[in-house]
Parts: sequence; structure tokens; C-alpha cells
Amino acid sequence: MIARSFLHSIVGRCATLKSLEIREEDVNPDYEDAISEVVSSLPKLEVLNCGLLEYGAIAHLDQLESLRELSFTVSPKYSYQDLHHHFLFGRLSYLGLASADSLGIILPLLQYIPRLPPFFIFSALRSTVSEIRNVIAHIVRAGNGDIDDVNIDVQRGIPEWDDPPECLIFDDIQPLSRFKNIRTLILCTGQPFCLDDDDVKMLSSYWPKMDTFNISGTTGWGGVTRITFKGILSIVENCRYLRNLGIVFDARSRRGLASGRPGGGISSSLSILMVGDSLIDNPAEVAMILSDLFPNVETLQAWEDTTWGHDDDVVEEQREKWEEATKLLMMFTSIRRQERAWVQSTI
Repeated sequence: MIARSFLHSIVGRCATLKSLEIREEDVNPDYEDAISEVVSSLPKLEVLNCGLLEYGAIAHLDQLESLRELSFTVSPKYSYQDLHHHFLFGRLSYLGLASADSLGIILPLLQYIPRLPPFFIFSALRSTVSEIRNVIAHIVRAGNGDIDDVNIDVQRGIPEWDDPPECLIFDDIQPLSRFKNIRTLILCTGQPFCLDDDDVKMLSSYWPKMDTFNISGTTGWGGVTRITFKGILSIVENCRYLRNLGIVFDARSRRGLASGRPGGGISSSLSILMVGDSLIDNPAEVAMILSDLFPNVETLQAWEDTTWGHDDDVVEEQREKWEEATKLLMMFTSIRRQERAWVQSTI
């Protein structure tokens, strides 16, 4: 009741409001009408971040010439069929669409957004492989050449396992190559990928200016990766500006690594590495290789948000080994930093 009264008070006191953010820990449909009433009464909004919106509020926002950044939760109870022959949000620079359930809930609304802004994020609590493919297909249809960021974020997409499991493959991602200016590619789908070293070598070659490349590096792939250190090498060779990398690989395989310096002495700007449910055997050796590949790495995340597809004993063992590798890697990074500082001081 207090929250509802406060929302209504905004209407009378802040009619010229330009920026509004309404945060909810959990999406609450009880406030959908109140939030929509507030939004519909603000004629000069430039930035809006809120929860569920009624159909009328969405139509109002589309008419605002001032609106540039918009994030809201898509309601599952609307079909948006009344929007036929109507195109939404053609003036935005940023769009965030969220679903409190499946990613597929945003698809009916997406068909009325024929032109995506340069920056966007689509998020949900779960997804299917089919939904991911449909969203990517829409991005390819509706995206212009000026797209910089592609971000699909599924927070806990536990798949219904088939035998074998259905995976996202190279052909599902490759159509995004039409966007040459991508600097951030985040496909945290909650679904397994079936990719190998050649696949990630080709994908990374499409976007040499990438700053962030994350293919379910937080949620994991359910133990189906065919990527090795060879694939990781090709990514950093193709993307010299990469700072954040999230990917799942088999850290037990040393195939493709040079003798002497394991990583070939590659200097990288990468500072954050997320490896999901990558399998590891020798923490010390893996830490040395990663230190050679990424001498400036500051954060390594592994096996934090993923357990699906693995037995409990495997999860416990792998977490312990990656924790050891992380400690060693941070120590190696500190030593390298001190060495560089010492060299600079003697010049």
C-alpha cells in the first residue's frame, strides 16, 4: 500500500521528470497498473527502467520523442496483436527487455520492433534452444550495421536434457557476423553450446575489436565443449582489445600449445576470465599457461553458477581444483606486475 501511494505521488509532484528507475527485487504484477499509470503521465521521459507495464503504457512510451533509453519487463498476458501495422521504439539508443519467466515471452513484442537500437539486452530466467535461435534470428533481421552490443542473458536456464542434449552450434551464431562493429557479444543462454576450436577461431575473426566475448562463461555448457587451449589462443590472437572473456574449454588438453612458453608468450589486455564448467586436471600447470596467455588477468571465475550436467562429486572436485588454480594465477599475476614495475624503474 505504501509503495502504491508513493508511485501515485510521483504523478502530481514530478510531471516533468526525465529519468525514472523503479527497482523491484521480484517482479510483482500487483504494481503493474500503478507503474503503468505513473509512466503514462510523464510526457518528457528520456530514461526509464521499470517492471511490468500495461499495454497502454507501452503505447504511450512509443509516442515520446524524448525517450532514448528504455528497460522494462514484458508481461505474458498481452499478445500485442493490436499493434499490427505499427512499429515500436524506432528512436531509442538502448532497449532492455526482460521476462520473469521464459525468454519466449518477449518474442511476440519483438516482432513489432523492426529496428533495434545500437545497444540492447534481452534477459529471462530460463530459455530453450529454440527460443534462443528465434531471438538471434530477430536480431539479424532487425539489427542495423551500427549495432555495438549483442546481449542475451538467461540467469538460470536449466535445460531439459535429451540424449544427446540439443545444443546451440556455430550456424546459430554465425549470422551475427553481418554486424561488423560488435564490441560486446554476450550469449549467456543457459543452454549448452557445441563448438570446437575452429568454430571459435572463425567467430572471433568476425569481430577483431571486441572488448567482451562471453558465450555462457558463467552458466557453463553442461560438459559438452570441444574447445581446447588452441581455441583460446586463436580468440586472443584475433581480438587484441579483449578485456572480458567467458567461455568453456577442456583445460586438460594441451594440444596446440608451444613448448617452452606454453601460451606462446601472448600479451593480452584481458583482465576477467570466466570459464564456467571447464574441466581441469592439473591446477598448477593450467595456472602457468593462463598466466602466460593473460599476464594482466585480475579475476578468474569457474564453477560458480553451474552444476547441471555433472554429478555432485565432479562438481566438488572441479571447484576445488579451479580454486587452487585461481590462487596460483593471482600470485603469478602479482609477480609479473612487480617484475614489470621493477623493469620500468631501471629504465
